Amino acid sequence: MLCDLAESWKDTVYYIEQKTGYVDEGEVRKMVLWRIYLWVVMLIGLLSMALFVSAVSTIQIQVAIVNLPGTFGAVLLALAPLRKDIIVVARNNYSVLESRVD
Repeated sequence: MLCDLAESWKDTVYYIEQKTGYVDEGEVRKMVLWRIYLWVVMLIGLLSMALFVSAVSTIQIQVAIVNLPGTFGAVLLALAPLRKDIIVVARNNYSVLESRVD
């Protein structure tokens, strides 16, 4: 991770130097912090997916989703067949979707 960060720093400095002809440390810092932010968001997303999948595979779950976008509900309904003891109910403003796997 630290090696990637050092490489990222060098790549960013080189890119800014090629683009502007000089190195602006504020711009370099901003770009590197943006990359770190994206890494953190990606890791949080992967961790949350891993926790959800592990919970789905080990426990009988009832999930009720109220007023969420239909896409998220559709993803949960697509994951429902992973286990035979899952009931997923997704509610949004337009309809109620229910999936029972017997």
